[in-house]
Amino acid sequence: MADPAYHVDADLLSEGLRHEVMADTDRETPDIQARRHYLDGGPLVWVTLNGVSAKADTLLTYLATVDSIGFSVEKFCYSSLRDDLKRARRLDFAPYKHSRNNINKVYARLEYRLTKAFLRYAEGMRFGFVNPYDAFNRLDVRDSTNAYKSYRSLYDVPTKRPDAKFVAEAFRVMSSDGAAVGAFLSASHPENPLYAQFCRRLRQPLSAPERRRVLCNMERSRWRHGDYPQLHKKRVVVNIPSLHLVATDGYEHLSMRIGLGSLKTKTPLLTSWIKRMDFNPQWIIPKSIVKTSVRHNAGNTAYFESHDYFIRQRSTGKVVDPANVTADMLMSTDYLVIQRGGEGNSLGRIIFRFDNDYSIYLHDTSNRNVFSRNNRSVSHGCIRVEKPYDLAVFMLADKNEALMKKIEYSMTVKYGRHRTEDDDLNTPINRRMMLRSLKVEPQVPLFITYYTLYPDANGTLIGYDDIYGYDPVMKQDTPPAQQMDIAEKRKLFEQIVPQYSEKLYWAIRRIVLCHDDANDVLQNVFIKVWKGIDDFQNRSKLSTWLYRIAVNEALDFLRRQRNVASLDTVDNMSVADQLEADQYFDGDRAQALLQEAIASLPDVQRVVFNLRYYDELKYTEISQMLDTSEGALKASYHIAVKKITAYMKEHQ
Repeated sequence: MADPAYHVDADLLSEGLRHEVMADTDRETPDIQARRHYLDGGPLVWVTLNGVSAKADTLLTYLATVDSIGFSVEKFCYSSLRDDLKRARRLDFAPYKHSRNNINKVYARLEYRLTKAFLRYAEGMRFGFVNPYDAFNRLDVRDSTNAYKSYRSLYDVPTKRPDAKFVAEAFRVMSSDGAAVGAFLSASHPENPLYAQFCRRLRQPLSAPERRRVLCNMERSRWRHGDYPQLHKKRVVVNIPSLHLVATDGYEHLSMRIGLGSLKTKTPLLTSWIKRMDFNPQWIIPKSIVKTSVRHNAGNTAYFESHDYFIRQRSTGKVVDPANVTADMLMSTDYLVIQRGGEGNSLGRIIFRFDNDYSIYLHDTSNRNVFSRNNRSVSHGCIRVEKPYDLAVFMLADKNEALMKKIEYSMTVKYGRHRTEDDDLNTPINRRMMLRSLKVEPQVPLFITYYTLYPDANGTLIGYDDIYGYDPVMKQDTPPAQQMDIAEKRKLFEQIVPQYSEKLYWAIRRIVLCHDDANDVLQNVFIKVWKGIDDFQNRSKLSTWLYRIAVNEALDFLRRQRNVASLDTVDNMSVADQLEADQYFDGDRAQALLQEAIASLPDVQRVVFNLRYYDELKYTEISQMLDTSEGALKASYHIAVKKITAYMKEHQ
């Protein structure tokens, strides 16, 4: 009779495999793909009639080296796979059906975990472990005054991600032999030339912060763009953390300082082609700047003249007298505020145009002082260049002396109101020397990228400050040293819960009103706190971080509640009546009406009033929570007070 320890039962193996799949709570894309394969009845790819295929050994050879690229081997279940594979090779199985080391359970574990590990390694190395679209395009809230968040796009570099075709190919390879598995994994290694440099740097003695920086930049170099600066003899590269632009044409290098987007209006990451240079451009002022700097001067002709601004009605193209324009007209989409071209224009005397979805460009500037500053994150996203004439000459395929003189003349000649008595007014402007626009032929590739470790002209890796704070956003699973110890995490969490439970409950309750709803939201808050402790890293006050989570969860609850209510045709009780019917509400009618008045406010005003009035938080603290200026918060609070007062008078 056959030894039961070595008996493979198809049903028991299938049951064990299903148990592995259902018990797996990992949510990375490869994990989901692995689960889907087996839940959909996909075939076994590692376990055969003769046991576990030798190609599993090939995979483990690759997994054993992941520490050299900055990852813990346990991210790939290496220890479990190694031990189970040894057991399978030695036929060291327990004879009992329910034993963890029963042959069917061992084979089930190997089948599922080998698939997960293969997909994690292949996809991570080929496409990056972090999806840059997810990491950066859900980072900055577009309008912090809006309870329903929308985000600014900050990443628009064509980047390949694993698609259905790739997954199908991966499973085909897994169903093949060891040679195919090895070739596929080897071909998955990054093609970016920077990757090898980062690997070499990682092998050097490094401090913990230096190591983290290398790991973050290694991940960036894994992203498969298909186009890299090193592939082009002539190119322009703006590596944002360096605060420099480098134009390269073979052995020719042109370097210059730049000004770029501030922390609130970051310069986006993109790849494009510089196709045209425009001289003495007019500047159509963005509505965000009109809102903050221009609209308050509506009707002030002197202001518009001193800034060389004029107003054009979009529908007719007619120029409108500033004296006849209101602030509301300036903010409407039917009117444009435009700054005339020439000396003093904010775009300077030349602009370098390239296709992009952000309306940003490289351009000169009338404020040359910016280049002497260390902090040059000053713009609304555009890139100001220190040496505009040199960059214009660089763009020329043929360094024609006559054309270069025209460029220089176009960028220096004074005209219009900028010609003064000190200028030779008797010398007419040479219109033949003035250029309006010049095509860049052939077009020059432009790379706006973000590396905090990047090679200089000699190929030496130089470290730069993480000016936008993107490195912590790179949520890759780095070695355990970078993660909080589980015991430390639990200890911190156990301190947070009793200390902040009541405060957070009332902050939530004042938004959602109902006791049961507040409790439910509070539970969700602490779930998010537990999951996010590793990422907190004291980048803000603990209380600020907790309140921010609580407020966002409460507002999300309200949004979901409104969506449900919008489908309900039954008239609901008033807020005051609901509260008085709530057994956990211990106030009187006046207090119920107060809560009803607060509930009638727009969400942001409601939150600001509660945090200021009940929690007695300072405007500086609320500003950090809501990412809104103190001035705007004060205005919101005072408007809220007036609305509440009026509501109470009307309903008492």
